[in-house]
Amino acid sequence: MRTLRLVIALVAALAVVAALGAVGCGSSSDTTSTPPATTSPATSSGIIGLMTIEGGAAPGNPQPMSGVQIEVRGGGEAGQIVETAESSADGTFTVNLPPGRYTVVPVALGDEAVLPASVTVHPGKWAHVSVGFSVR
Repeated sequence: MRTLRLVIALVAALAVVAALGAVGCGSSSDTTSTPPATTSPATSSGIIGLMTIEGGAAPGNPQPMSGVQIEVRGGGEAGQIVETAESSADGTFTVNLPPGRYTVVPVALGDEAVLPASVTVHPGKWAHVSVGFSVR
């Protein structure tokens, strides 16, 4: 039964990764797209992201992770927090932002290594980014 659950989780994770890959999601990609359908017309730029965890029981195989607090900081990793979000059940998150340079940082839950990403948001565009945790 445990193996079946693991196979189902793996298939679901691969489907999410494949779907995000199809729209250009990458580690610190400045790839842009049109805004998601839930965005208000007044906001026309921001970040579409995927939160993953890798290592531990599945080395080399990042898995989407839900319920993680995500901080968006102006400039570098030590910059001021300008927005926050939480990753959804499939590991995705969306943050409406004005154009600029940002660093996306997942908030660590324990002793896992944080894998942040820097990204530039252009006017009228949505930047794609992957962030995550790495466990030993």
